Amino acid sequence: MMGKPLARDSFDFDYDVATPIDDSGTLLRMAPVGEAPWDERGSRPCYEKLYGRQTPCEDCPLLATARDRDMKTWIAVRFRDEADLEVVTVKSVSAGVARLSVRQVSSHAQRAIHDAKIENVANKARLSARERSVLRYIAMGRSLDDMAKILGISPRTVKFHQANVLEKVGADSRQDLVRLICG
Repeated sequence: MMGKPLARDSFDFDYDVATPIDDSGTLLRMAPVGEAPWDERGSRPCYEKLYGRQTPCEDCPLLATARDRDMKTWIAVRFRDEADLEVVTVKSVSAGVARLSVRQVSSHAQRAIHDAKIENVANKARLSARERSVLRYIAMGRSLDDMAKILGISPRTVKFHQANVLEKVGADSRQDLVRLICG
């Protein structure tokens, strides 16, 4: 009978599991970031204790590393709800033991990372204030007409600024520009 999953929604944590996955990923130790580790030896499998599942997660990093033994690190990114992410990283600690790190990434943090990438591209390309605005709206997927209304300028002027942004950044198209920002 499965127990209730660990209430861990509010913290990042690291945990060690026995490997390979054939050993069910049995928890050995767990440590919420910034706290002393909890001894979990003889505990249930990680997917049961942490997630309340009866089977391993489909994107389990332990399953991936079992398929590709040459990989030193593997990362899974999961949506915890509609907006927040959970990033799971696995590294081999010693023979038969893997360390998994779980970090929560809020939608606010994701937005800040995206904005920082846009600002980085804008700084490297030395874009003007107007070009930076156009770059932000391109990254949002706004049309020329939308940008013109928002910025209070004509669509033709937006197209002019967009051409300058593409040239300065070294992108061939709006799609290429988005790839540079998100890549």
